[in-house]
Amino acid sequence: MNLNEISNKVDDGSIEPVVMDSYRAALEDWCEEEWGQSPQAISEWFVDDEVAQVFMRLHRSVLIADFIIHEDGSLDCIRNRIR
Repeated sequence: MNLNEISNKVDDGSIEPVVMDSYRAALEDWCEEEWGQSPQAISEWFVDDEVAQVFMRLHRSVLIADFIIHEDGSLDCIRNRIR
């Protein structure tokens, strides 16, 4: 696989965070349910048709979470880590 073909969207050169707009509400809801707080910022690291990896900035930490994207557009977390 050519590394230039990987969909990395953390740094696209702009000062605006890059976010999966269609999944923002679902990601915010998931974070509030699982971690008890709303994310201050969400940025996608990697997204394809089946998987999404996002960074969520919380009050005093950063959460990295991997989600499966289902055909109906719903998300299921398959792994998360907090730093």
